[in-house]
Amino acid sequence: MTAPRVIRDVARLLVLSAIVARRWSGPALRRLLRRPVPATEVGRRLRETCEALGITYVKLGQYLAARFDLLPMAVARELGRLFDSVEPMPYDELLRQIGRELGRPAETVFASVERVPLGSASVAQVHRARTRDGRDLAVKVRRPGVQERFDSDMRNLSRLARIVDALGVLHGVPLADAAREFETFTRRELDFRLEAATMDTAARETSAHLEIPAVHADLVTPGLLAMAYVEGVTLARAIEVWESGGRAALDSLVSGLDLARVNEDLTLGTLHQIFVTGHFQADPHPGNVIIRPDGRLVLVDFGIYGRLSPGRVETLSSYVENLVLGNIDAAYRSYLRLLTPSAATDTRAFEREFKALLWKYYIVSSNPDVPLVERHLGSFADRILSLLYRYRIQLEINTLLFWRALIVLDSTSLRPSQHFDLQGTMRTFFEQVRPGAVERVLAIVGDPAWHASVAALPQLSARAHRRALAIQATPLAARTTERARERTVEDSWLTFAMLSAGTLALASATARAGLDPSLVPVAVAVAVIVISATRLSRRRA
Repeated sequence: MTAPRVIRDVARLLVLSAIVARRWSGPALRRLLRRPVPATEVGRRLRETCEALGITYVKLGQYLAARFDLLPMAVARELGRLFDSVEPMPYDELLRQIGRELGRPAETVFASVERVPLGSASVAQVHRARTRDGRDLAVKVRRPGVQERFDSDMRNLSRLARIVDALGVLHGVPLADAAREFETFTRRELDFRLEAATMDTAARETSAHLEIPAVHADLVTPGLLAMAYVEGVTLARAIEVWESGGRAALDSLVSGLDLARVNEDLTLGTLHQIFVTGHFQADPHPGNVIIRPDGRLVLVDFGIYGRLSPGRVETLSSYVENLVLGNIDAAYRSYLRLLTPSAATDTRAFEREFKALLWKYYIVSSNPDVPLVERHLGSFADRILSLLYRYRIQLEINTLLFWRALIVLDSTSLRPSQHFDLQGTMRTFFEQVRPGAVERVLAIVGDPAWHASVAALPQLSARAHRRALAIQATPLAARTTERARERTVEDSWLTFAMLSAGTLALASATARAGLDPSLVPVAVAVAVIVISATRLSRRRA
């Protein structure tokens, strides 16, 4: 480690120690005296500590706000209120930073860059700008020194995490693993090239309910991102005006704006991202939604995003669909595939509580006489995630981002309208929008994991051949038994290959013929029965 890096790490560690000592000495003393410290106070102090320490710890707080499986819900909720807004960098420094990123003076590229930023946060600030060839853009510029400070903070955090794990302070929760996941999670947010690629993907895959600003690829670097400027007002501003001034004030801002329709479009657009494409903006709060003058919605800021494989999309969809239909056992089995229990998890007690919670939600959500506020998904998600924390069960980060997106969506929909039925909108989505059986089969077959299984077939065949050569000298009876085992393996793989190819062909033929997609699983089931009966008769023979 070089001397400047050591000095930087020690300096940051001293700042961390001073702020932690000042803000946490009181609660630590109370714990030593066996006096309780409320979770709300812990959350507030943790939020204030993160804000005081700057970029890395603000991002750490935002990451922990999504880790409902590691923190009590009250603490996670408080961290969700992190104030990530700081004074903008001086204008001259902004222009120099743009020049450093582009490798040439800013004035050779931009005819104008507005002095007042559209937004200013710990990582970057956004300015409206016009290029010399006439493009009207929103330019996101990373602050100087952000990467170096993050690297230094992560080295210190990793050291502290290893010490905490060695002392067993968190009772088996691997803090070092969480630190590594946080580092991966945040590094992708600091590289604007990844955000640009995510926006391009989202723009190609979006539904008619949401628009994504076009990225200008010639003005994208690790620390600079240029996108089309969007005229309009944020949903946060529209809600604020409506709450303070009512319908007349809202019409003066955006004439004829229907907030119920905005809610529905935002919900259906987000559900399309999650359950159809598997790529979703994980923070759809009102400040990240721009309403154009014509009422269309534009989603911005893809720094925090989730990616779900086709298999995981199918699992989450199965869970939600079965829950909506009241198939509680099936819903539990689907959700169980997403969980990682710890050594401290009482799986039987968790199953009982989890199913009871699902039943309660199904009964409440199915009763039209229950107020919509009590039927909303956010409170149910809170109880589910609190249950995971209590039983020391963890979720993969993209699944947590899925829950984060739904909770943010839920709280957003409650603000402008206490009558918006998120549950009913989700039910409509699954009935009308989500892909049918044909598309789902094709998506799963397109999963890299499926291709890996198919690619293993030649290797399996080669291993079986080598094994056959190795046992040629064995007694006949032993060879017969061995051959029977090999034939069983070969039959299994052959059955798998036949069913896969047959399902693909049947799906394609059904789609071309315009027949009911539900015929596909029925036909596959018949094929399974026929093949099973054939194999049984061969064994008896």
